[in-house]
Amino acid sequence: MGYFKRPTGYVLLSFLEEANTIMNAKFGILPSCLVLFMTVLLSNPQTCAAKTIANIASLEGEVIILSGERVSMATSVGQILYDGDHIQTKRGRVKITFNDGAMLSVKPFTSTMILEREEESGFLVLKSKKAVRRITCFVGKMRFESGKSKRRNYLQSPTAVCELRGSDADFGYDNINTYLGIYRGKADCVGKVIREFFAEPSISPAMENVVYRSLDRAYESAEQAKATGNAFDLVRAKMEALQATKIAAAALLRNPDAAVAREAEVVGVATDALMAARQTEAIVEKLREFRQKAEEAAKGAKAAGDEEGVRNAQEAMAEADVAVELTEEAAEEAEKAAEEARKATEEFDLRGVRDAIDKAKKALEDAKYFAMGIIELPKEALRVLEPIKPVIEPKLEFPIQEEPPIQDTEPASPV
Repeated sequence: MGYFKRPTGYVLLSFLEEANTIMNAKFGILPSCLVLFMTVLLSNPQTCAAKTIANIASLEGEVIILSGERVSMATSVGQILYDGDHIQTKRGRVKITFNDGAMLSVKPFTSTMILEREEESGFLVLKSKKAVRRITCFVGKMRFESGKSKRRNYLQSPTAVCELRGSDADFGYDNINTYLGIYRGKADCVGKVIREFFAEPSISPAMENVVYRSLDRAYESAEQAKATGNAFDLVRAKMEALQATKIAAAALLRNPDAAVAREAEVVGVATDALMAARQTEAIVEKLREFRQKAEEAAKGAKAAGDEEGVRNAQEAMAEADVAVELTEEAAEEAEKAAEEARKATEEFDLRGVRDAIDKAKKALEDAKYFAMGIIELPKEALRVLEPIKPVIEPKLEFPIQEEPPIQDTEPASPV
């Protein structure tokens, strides 16, 4: 057992930049917006005090919800949605009512994320805070109606951001172009936006979109874990959810709004702290499985009168016990580091975030070392945590409609 010593001196890569000057070149957003966005994505609404911002008003067909590390199918009208939730439709649609009365209609084959917060603008004594809602369309089409909401509303895609000055608009993205069709009001946009009404998307853009596919995979993994009840499968499902979050962040790296792009970069990196914690947890579960199999082998050998088999199985059990104890300690350290990363984002302590990620990665390397020679490390634990890179989407476009669809109220001309 001499090789079960805690290794030291690992040289770990850190992919976090010192981003103290993050701001929005056009809208003047200061770093406080980044803090909230990172905190939301690094938190699990079921275990942290995540803010409820909306609920499902109507539901038709299959709608997937990613909330923290949990992916599930929307089940009923009235279901609560949290700050930072990711909503994705298949052959279905959903209408969301925000707490202030604003409405979001998500069309079939659409992937979107909802976020509310306060953002600072201005400098020094001229600083002010404003209530903001940001709705991201990664692919597909949605319609937003602000109603009597006092929030400033931003609709954004991987390639554009539009601040609405009105109450009613269609918004969409087809992997290459961003579309905006305004029924009432006006919009200030950053990035190329085609201001035309457009048809509901087919399945093709969604199937070609990496964010859409990654959330689909996360849902399939969650369903498999639910069916098996296996502890390792449950951890793997959480990892797929985190991977979907990181891929969504990567999709926003090309956004022309500097604040959105930089925010996405840091979110993708900070997610690595949780990912490292889950990878460490995966190793623990595999060691526990090995220990259980060794125990079963010892019982079988004893029943068969195989003394040598009993000794071999008991030796394997003893090695596994030591390894489990050490990897559980590493998993605790990784979980603490993930919590430190979350707290550091609340304080906008970028150095603290970086240090926390290094701690989580070191705990993961420790767990790998402890398990080496006892089990074959699961591929999930060997996934390299690399810097996120911009997502390059295929060129697919929505058909443009010359006239808007018939609505309950008479629409104004597109602006």
